[in-house]
Amino acid sequence: MNYIYHFKDYRHMKKILNILIVLFMATGAYAQSLVSGSSSKTLQLLEADGSFLVKSFYDLATVKEVDCKVLIITDAFSGKKMGCMRLETKPSAARSKETYVGTLDADELDACIQALSYMKENLLLSPCETYTEAEYRTRDKVTIGAFFDTRKQEWTAYILTKNDTSQSMKLLDAESLELLKEEMVKARDLIARETR
Repeated sequence: MNYIYHFKDYRHMKKILNILIVLFMATGAYAQSLVSGSSSKTLQLLEADGSFLVKSFYDLATVKEVDCKVLIITDAFSGKKMGCMRLETKPSAARSKETYVGTLDADELDACIQALSYMKENLLLSPCETYTEAEYRTRDKVTIGAFFDTRKQEWTAYILTKNDTSQSMKLLDAESLELLKEEMVKARDLIARETR
């Protein structure tokens, strides 16, 4: 009798355990989709199953510890090409080997160039009476922005290559905004040339 009770108890525990495993796996998959779920067209292509992709990397300049690169992706089967700009930052801590990569799809570059011009030519030259923020965000959630600190009475521009960690942030001045804009123009032109 005691043996039967333990057997039923074991089956009940097994059911509960199986339910917990399924819930854990579903929650993990959902959380993973939230983490990697970028709406970048380029990243969606890179994550697609059943494709054979050739990836070519082109180095551009480094602006204020932001490494600028272009990635050209070729579908070996169809011959179709797609390009993007990659912005890479490393945390300030010397011991960290982490690299944060943000992606700008080719069709986002013009708007980002305009945002950089606006920040340099308008925002950074105009003091505000109250704390103010401005930002441009890409599909991959790369954020380029500026904020006005009323205590210091100055604008601070920045880039965040991954919006889920401040470790990916680098501060920019007016000169580096212009340099970053120039690298984006180069990236746009290189992508147009290589994806014809």
